Amino acid sequence: MSADGDLEYRRWRAPREHASALIEPALSDVENCWRQNQRRLAQPAMLRFSSLDDLRRQARLELFDIARRHTLAYRDAPGPLSPDQPCLMAGHQPEMFHPGVWFKNYVLSALGQRFAAAAINLVIDNDTPHSTAIRVPLDDAAATRVEPVPFDQATTDIAFEERTVIDAELFASFGRRVREAIAPLVANPLIERYWPLVLETLPRMSNNIGLALAAARHRIEADHGLKTWEAPLSHVCETTAFRRFLLELFGRAAELHAIHNAA
Repeated sequence: MSADGDLEYRRWRAPREHASALIEPALSDVENCWRQNQRRLAQPAMLRFSSLDDLRRQARLELFDIARRHTLAYRDAPGPLSPDQPCLMAGHQPEMFHPGVWFKNYVLSALGQRFAAAAINLVIDNDTPHSTAIRVPLDDAAATRVEPVPFDQATTDIAFEERTVIDAELFASFGRRVREAIAPLVANPLIERYWPLVLETLPRMSNNIGLALAAARHRIEADHGLKTWEAPLSHVCETTAFRRFLLELFGRAAELHAIHNAA
């Protein structure tokens, strides 16, 4: 979006160089963007049933409550969480994602500490899993190749929020099978630390695969010094503030339709 509020479309490409990153806006510009956003939010705006400020305040309180209860179910508090704090957010599906995605959480934590804000990672558990396996590199006599290693049986599309473990034995042995597969290439794989945490956390997450994967990853982030909270999107969508938000959209459906199609 440009300075005057008009939409601008740009073509983004992931960098190919080792240890490089695509960050927009640049970290050096974040403070200016932050202050500009704060000024915009300070302007009064009325909705059909309340003020925008009132809805934002309720949404923040409910989001913070969810983040607190969810995070404290499996790890210590990463820091204070006050209703008066500003909020910074990121989000991704609860998968075993690659370092390029994981990098976002490190940036989120750093910015949260920089601005004394509540840094919350939204667990997008209303999406469906792409796969019940990960691809691991194998080194044989012929060539290096990749093969899938499953962590559970494949099923029809089920959202993360409803996806529980089907094959407990296959799930429990996943860490060992990955470790054995990559042993010739990786001496100390992260899976040795990660998978025991997944298995330990699984019962606390009602056998939900996505939440267990995310919680174990979040615990490792705590060991690395990251200070973020997490909140499942499915829980956020059950809040009163979210229902009020939906009512606002329903009441302004024609306006929403026009703005969406003009974007």
